[in-house]
Amino acid sequence: MGELDQFLEMKHLLMLFFVVILFNGAHGTDNGVFSAAHLKSKLSPSARIALPGDSEYAAAVNLDNFRIQKRPLAVVLPTETNDVIETIFYTRKLRLPFAVRGGGHSAAGYSLNDGGIVLYTAWMNKTVLDPVKETLYVEAGVVWKDLYEGLVRSQSDFIPVAGGCSTVGVAGFTLGGGYSWLSRSYGMAIDNLLSATMVSAAGQVIHLRGDSLKSNMERDLWWALRGGGGGNFGVMTDF
Repeated sequence: MGELDQFLEMKHLLMLFFVVILFNGAHGTDNGVFSAAHLKSKLSPSARIALPGDSEYAAAVNLDNFRIQKRPLAVVLPTETNDVIETIFYTRKLRLPFAVRGGGHSAAGYSLNDGGIVLYTAWMNKTVLDPVKETLYVEAGVVWKDLYEGLVRSQSDFIPVAGGCSTVGVAGFTLGGGYSWLSRSYGMAIDNLLSATMVSAAGQVIHLRGDSLKSNMERDLWWALRGGGGGNFGVMTDF
């Protein structure tokens, strides 16, 4: 066996070892085993935990890219920020894989996992139009269809810098930059973002306003959320 073959053999073994370590670490149960009832006891009464066989579970694991087939242990449908915090704490305690699903248009399947917890924000779908300030408050589970229908019902003349696909999530669209039919005149969706609320991996709620950033951390995070950092800084709850 030549030196190149030996190197490739060793590289392959190291990769296998690394994958095993990641798998065992991700599913480690040093602090207990997963219990839907235990997790549900920490959530608000209106939140839901969907398990394999439930209709909400089937909807959550069905992504826009049908080639992605992943099966998490459970899907949590939060209705308020504290549900997000408790789900993060619980998932970290059990060292389980964690993913956040909004509109489900992650082509690479980043919004799902195998054997972990998926936080599906579909039930955090509140929108509020302020016609005086000409702003929209949007929770993280809103898809463009929800927002468009709300604007029609309000009989307003406002048009958001929004997406053309009705089932895309507002959160993913905005944090990804958000190229709109209106972008040539009004910039991208991220250019029109005024504020955001995020729950960090430590369970800390961080409120950011672009016109009143108080520290270097807030300024850096605001820059990162608006396209500068590649994502994965926390769970967004509203914009």
